[in-house]
Amino acid sequence: MNDTESIKAGIRIAASPAEVFPYLVDPALIVQWIGISADVNPEAGGVFAIDFRTTSTRGTYVCVEPPHRVVFTWGIPETKRFRPALQRSRFCSPPTATKRSSS
Repeated sequence: MNDTESIKAGIRIAASPAEVFPYLVDPALIVQWIGISADVNPEAGGVFAIDFRTTSTRGTYVCVEPPHRVVFTWGIPETKRFRPALQRSRFCSPPTATKRSSS
């Protein structure tokens, strides 16, 4: 994969944005679904670090807008393929559908 390639994926979670948001910014909750330890400072420019059993990821939060949007960079420092700052993950709640009235 080169620096200009991208992969997009989406998933729907059967929970409200307010229920999901803490699992992206609270280290105690992050490790309930990914990693074994987390050190995070969930604000723009803040650290995003998760350790796994055999590797770790490092990056920074780019955007934090509770409870609807979290964007962070991440990478595996010891590899050339997944360098920090080249990988970006974004979590956004879908826009609320609005009902149009007919005139």
